[in-house]
Amino acid sequence: MRTRFNQALVLIALIASTLVPIDANAVEIPTPSSTAFQQTTGRDAGLNIGDWYTNAAGGDTIHHIDVEVGCNWPATTPITIAIFDPEINTAYGNGAPYAIDEIRGTADTAQFQLRSPGGGVLVPWRSFTPTNGSDGRWVEILTFRPADLPAGDRCGTFLLESEVSDGNPATPEDDDNSWRLKANHDPDCGISPGTCSTVGAASSSLMADGDEVDNPDGIAGTGDELAIGYTRASQQHGGAGTTCQDYWFFDDGSTGPTFSVRNFDMDGSGSITYYPPSGSPASIPGSVSTNAAWASNTLNTDLGWWRTAVCINSGNQYIFDGIAGRTVYFAVPPAEPSMSITKDDGVTNALAGDTLTWTLTFQNNSVQGSGGAPAFDVTISDTLPTGTTFSACSIAPPLT
Repeated sequence: MRTRFNQALVLIALIASTLVPIDANAVEIPTPSSTAFQQTTGRDAGLNIGDWYTNAAGGDTIHHIDVEVGCNWPATTPITIAIFDPEINTAYGNGAPYAIDEIRGTADTAQFQLRSPGGGVLVPWRSFTPTNGSDGRWVEILTFRPADLPAGDRCGTFLLESEVSDGNPATPEDDDNSWRLKANHDPDCGISPGTCSTVGAASSSLMADGDEVDNPDGIAGTGDELAIGYTRASQQHGGAGTTCQDYWFFDDGSTGPTFSVRNFDMDGSGSITYYPPSGSPASIPGSVSTNAAWASNTLNTDLGWWRTAVCINSGNQYIFDGIAGRTVYFAVPPAEPSMSITKDDGVTNALAGDTLTWTLTFQNNSVQGSGGAPAFDVTISDTLPTGTTFSACSIAPPLT
């Protein structure tokens, strides 16, 4: 006769977090202090230029930049998405942050499109010609209230797409467009069309006057923040000599004991260094790609946020990819919880007919404001061992 035990489950919840106020600013990529900038290249440029994704001989696709809106962002608080220097023009000279375009022959047209989390088009392809007036200036792409969007589109990942395409098959599309992107609540900008919708010096100044907010409650990790990353993009460094840019990506262990990351067209110069979440080893040197080629680096799984320092010569366009299909972030990663769980039934031996009372205790060990965050929508499941049947459970309020 099969021995069966009864089991009762007691769930005890302990949430540890400390709220630390932080300064609120605009989320911008690359970060204002960085010498790097986004660079989108036309499909007819050589692969040696450095943009495999947009090249006809490479991916022949477009760039994808992720603008992430936390689901606790106040639905009635407007969000402004703006691009710095969207047009291709060598006459740049309107001050920092620096973004220098490269024109090969006749200047091409840059285009940007914005999609909602559900995939719908919020802003259809918007073209910036070399005489668009946006050179060296911030240009509003859209200011919107999440409350005005369908329920499924009010938070999540908004997708900005970019390409260099003048629509004329008789002329090569081979220029480089260098630009930056930021997202924030800007009290100077009304819902589009509003104060910031006109392209020019006045609206650019309004969007860069320091009153922008990306974290309405001023506390890191409460789910109302904005973040920007990318899944398909290329960068170029300005400044003098060799400069470095930090990138972050997340390893959740789903790829198995190892995973691969790659880089493109670093011309065999500079360096790539990986920093595991556990700090052991302290750092891992990576392989640097040669001209117009990919280099892949295989790393052992280490759960959490990996930092990667890419150091490269000024003027060199390249691609750094994290784990395939996952977002890469600049400078700092988004806040994440750090969960732990323990389980104990308090007995060593049991007889048929006994009742076992198991206690599950889980805890969020992260500290908000120091890279940690609260844990929302936590689900805990416990598989009953062979020979037992479920009896009952109790859960400590306010959990359900």
